[in-house]
Amino acid sequence: KRFLKKLWQQCGKLHTFCNDPNTIGGKAVVVLSSEDEYKYQEAVQKMNINDTTGAIAIVNELLKKPQNKRSSKILDLMKQLEVRTGVKFSE
Repeated sequence: KRFLKKLWQQCGKLHTFCNDPNTIGGKAVVVLSSEDEYKYQEAVQKMNINDTTGAIAIVNELLKKPQNKRSSKILDLMKQLEVRTGVKFSE
């Protein structure tokens, strides 16, 4: 029991450290607005039904906002679309 308790405490400290953007190597998480989350989900649905043109249009619209250019969800979707279509998104 002591071992598990100590392990749990260490994991909690490590989790806090790894997710603290003020620490070296920490990552800040970009959260989408509710409107952008809705658009993101719409783009995913379009990609899943092979409407890549529609999905790309939505992703391009989302990428117009500077904060969305750092969203891992949007960047992952963008990469998936690039793989499916063979077309790179413009920077």
